[in-house]
Amino acid sequence: MEIYTRLYKKLTRLIPNLEEHLAKGTESGTSTTAGFMDLHFDNLGKDTTGAYQIALAQYHEMNGDRVPDPDMQVRINTELKTAEALTFQNIYLYQQVYEEAEGKHYVNVTLKKQLNDFLDIWLSNAINQNHRIVLPQIDEQEIERLREVMKERSKGNENNQRTER
Repeated sequence: MEIYTRLYKKLTRLIPNLEEHLAKGTESGTSTTAGFMDLHFDNLGKDTTGAYQIALAQYHEMNGDRVPDPDMQVRINTELKTAEALTFQNIYLYQQVYEEAEGKHYVNVTLKKQLNDFLDIWLSNAINQNHRIVLPQIDEQEIERLREVMKERSKGNENNQRTER
């Protein structure tokens, strides 16, 4: 199985209903498993290719500060059912697979393989540690109700601004 497909399958095991949450814009979630560092998920939205980007991170404490170890950005193509590592960072290092310089786009092929291999192992470890990032279900009616509330508030703010002038 190609690594990109394998990464996608592992992500969907780790984050049930991942596609649905990406499409609906679920922002974040955390998995807590006794004896292991929490695993954090952030939805970064779509990139210029139309694929989703997420961040996965685990943090430890150093001198009172939360330090990422690791923190990775991952591109997810829900149509092709693939995922790939884009970046890696910890306290000492920041690496990115794709770079742009002088209007040209570059791919660090060696780093791409290394980061995808690392992500593959990290996801396997998280699954074996029983991590599951269960995100809240989004109720379409509740979303519509919140949109209406926001519209009313914005109308109220406009009216307040007019009367204050």
